[in-house]
This record gives sequence, C-alpha cells and structure tokens, in this order.
Amino acid sequence: MMSFTNPVGSGTLWFHNLATAEGTPVAYDPQARAFLPMPPFCANRVIIGCNWIAPEEGAFCRACAMTALAPDPDIPNAIDYWAETEAAKRWVIDNLGRWHWFRPEDPGTRPTFHMLADGNTLAAMGHGDGVVTMSVSEADPVVRISAGKPWMNRIER
Repeated sequence: MMSFTNPVGSGTLWFHNLATAEGTPVAYDPQARAFLPMPPFCANRVIIGCNWIAPEEGAFCRACAMTALAPDPDIPNAIDYWAETEAAKRWVIDNLGRWHWFRPEDPGTRPTFHMLADGNTLAAMGHGDGVVTMSVSEADPVVRISAGKPWMNRIER
C-alpha cells in the first residue's frame, strides 16, 4: 500500500486516512498525490468518509462528483456499503490518474456512476453509454463471495 508524508508532523499517512495520528484533519489531493491539512473537504466526508479535497467548501471531490445516483439510505447497510464502494472507486480513479485519465488535463468524458443498494429487488450491474451501475451490496464480503461463484451450483459430481 502506498504511504504518504504527513504534512503537519511526523509519521506516515495511508491512502484512506482522514486525519494524522495527532488528530489533524487531512484530505488527499489526487492532482498533487499528497495529503493537505485543512483544505476544502469533500461534501461526502461526513456521510461516507471521503478523504479527498474538493474545489471549494461544500462541493464534491472529483471522484464523488462522478456519482450521479447514490443508494437509498433507508435500505439496511446501504450507506456503509456505499462508503466502501466509493473508497474502492477513489483508489481506482487515483491509479488511473497515473496515466492522466480523469484528471483535469484529460479532455475525455468522465464516466457517471449509479451506486445502487439491493432492497426488495437486486440491483442490476453493468455499464453502457458512459454510465457504470454498481450494487454497493458487493461491498459485503458474504455477498461478494457467494455472488462470485454461481458456477458451483452447476458442477457435476
């Protein structure tokens, strides 16, 4: 896992940190690939623990701004699973940034994400026309493992 320099003291920060060991709030700047103390935080910081900087106070960071549809908070565990799914999305977007994808200098169209929670019906996942639809329930390890092996029911014994 990638480590980062603490901008306000000693110690190391990791990609998902929200604060230093001393408790100073920090946020990740994907353009600089560094943490900053007390920048404008993403509007999703309190809701899902987003640790990226925002262009201004009260705005979404670059990654959260790509999410056009958030899960229904009334569905059990939806917010917790959404937080994990968004954290994974930030990791992917940051790593794609190494090739200058989805960065300010990238003239291409950004994908749009629909983050859905499985309620009474299962959320269909897929992508098309620049929209990526994800079931945040996949953040549950039990769902992820059982959903990933449907072929096991067809194995002949």
